[in-house]
Parts: sequence; structure tokens; C-alpha cells
Amino acid sequence: MRRHGFTLVELLVVIAIIALLMAILLPALSRARESGRRAKCLSNLRSLTQSVHWYANDCNSLIPREVNLLWVAPLAGYGQIEKVRFCPEVRDTNEKPAMQGSVTKAWSLSPYAKNRPDGGTYAFNYSLYSAGYRSQPSPIDEDAILDDADDQNGLPMASAGPAPLPGGPKLYHLPIAARAATIPVFVDGIWPELGPSPGDPAPMDLEAGFYAPNQVQMDRVCIKRHGKAVNVSFYDGHVENLSLQKLWTLNWNQDWRTPSPLPKIP
Repeated sequence: MRRHGFTLVELLVVIAIIALLMAILLPALSRARESGRRAKCLSNLRSLTQSVHWYANDCNSLIPREVNLLWVAPLAGYGQIEKVRFCPEVRDTNEKPAMQGSVTKAWSLSPYAKNRPDGGTYAFNYSLYSAGYRSQPSPIDEDAILDDADDQNGLPMASAGPAPLPGGPKLYHLPIAARAATIPVFVDGIWPELGPSPGDPAPMDLEAGFYAPNQVQMDRVCIKRHGKAVNVSFYDGHVENLSLQKLWTLNWNQDWRTPSPLPKIP
């Protein structure tokens, strides 16, 4: 009479084969998902950079720097930035309260947002602002961006022109043609903006960065969000995934000089 069913040895062999297949396939699936998230992040950066170009074309200038919402508010009407502000590698996108970000956490500019987009996971190159800090707008200011009649009832909006970081290098001005392919616009970051210097060291903590306002700035983007690499968009419109060390080779401002040797990444 024919016996039905598996013996214990046969069952163990089947389990071992399944375990071996899982060990082979799961890393490949994980890499595929990671590759998909990296591609989506690059697409986000491309869209944000396109919004900068749309703003520049409409206003004949680079975007202004609003004191409370920096680049987020000026770009709110140019493209659907609310859909592309977050890298898919970031799981914590809570936008309240105001906070710096990390590899896995978005930064937020609340409570100043007034129901507008206020958080994200990308840092903007400070040298591409067209103007310095703008004062906090009037509570009844309907746009919080432009200098208009309602601003006289609150704090005035400052628009005196370019305002480089104290003692800092020259900002970029339109038109930008030379070196556009090497000028970064947006990059994965833990804060909305950065104005780095060639002498900035690499942070010791590549997970959280080493947030130090008005001091070291490269630590805001020298993070391992995509392995030991970040995604960067450039002013000519292309995007790249770059190793962290290559961040020091980009033209962050008009006076940038690539340091030698490059900082050692921990």
C-alpha cells in the first residue's frame, strides 16, 4: 500500500530549501525597495528644483528667504510641493512642533506655518536666495511673502536685497549659466537650508547630524539617508546620488574652493 504524507526528514529538507530561498531573495527585494525609494527621492528633488525655476521665471529673481518659512512659503504656489517635500526613506513626517530633523525624521517650521506647508526633508542652498531675512508678517497678511498694503498694520517685510551670511561668500544671481551643472539647489537634509564653508568638518553622527546654527553648516546634509550618500539636485535640472565626501566638491557659492584633502567621513 502506498504511503501518503512526508517523513520528518523530508519535511526538514523542504523547510531548509524554503529558508535558503528566502535568504537569497529577501536581500534582493530589500535592495529593490531601497532603489525605488531613492528614485522617488530623486524625482522629488527634480520637482522642487523645477518649482524654483518657475518662480524665477515669473518673478525675474531667485526665491526670497522668508524668516519663518524660508523657501517653503515662496514655493507653495509653484508646483505641488506638498507632495514632494518628504524623502520616502523618512518615516516620521510629523510637522508639529518646530524641530530639526534627522535621517529618519522630517524637520518642521511650525508654529509659523498658519496651515501652509511647513516641513520637509530637503535643505536648500542658501546662496540661491534672492534676499535675506524677511520680518514676521502682519497677522492679517494674506500672503506673508510680498510687500503689500496690509503689511503696514504689522511688522514690515524687509526686502533690501541680497543678504549673505555674516562674513560669508557671494550669493548667486540670475542669470545662472556658468557651472549650473555643479551648483546644488536641494539636498537631503535635517534642516531647511544650509550655507556651508569649505572648512566645515564632517559630523561625527551621520544619523542625526550635528546641528549647530551659525557655525558648521555641512553637518545639516552630511547624513546617511541613502547609505553613506545623499540625493542632490542641481541648477541645470539634473539630479544625482552622491557619496557624502563629494558634497565638498560642489559649488555651493560663487567663492567656493574645494578643500584638499577632503574631510574624512566617519
